[in-house]
Amino acid sequence: MADSNIRVPLRELGNEPTEPQSNPNVERSAPLETGRRVLIRNGSDGQTVEVRGPEGTVEVRIVITAQGPVVQLDAGRLEIMTTEDVDIQCRKFKVHAASGVEIESEGKMALRAEDDLDLEAKQGDLRAKGETIWLN
Repeated sequence: MADSNIRVPLRELGNEPTEPQSNPNVERSAPLETGRRVLIRNGSDGQTVEVRGPEGTVEVRIVITAQGPVVQLDAGRLEIMTTEDVDIQCRKFKVHAASGVEIESEGKMALRAEDDLDLEAKQGDLRAKGETIWLN
């Protein structure tokens, strides 16, 4: 990441009220040195934290709902780097890429399904390369 030391001047966000307000829709905002702004909004549908670009477009949004947090990213690039495992557990996992997908492992790779497993190449060949190819 370009700047991992971005600091939000929280004093500019204002003090949170200690007493409940009659109007639950409260918004606080603070500028970042990069030209972006951080917005914190308390609304009737939940709490939201947004990072907006210099043009005002939402780049990162975190919405805290009754069902749990929802994180949305709208950025040119997303990088995840870790020396440890990355585990994802969800009901359904879907990826759409406009120009290609590459998955690479320096060790064993397993692809398993409890139900059908479909491989399809709509407009090209399907290749399997290996020292030995086992079918059933």
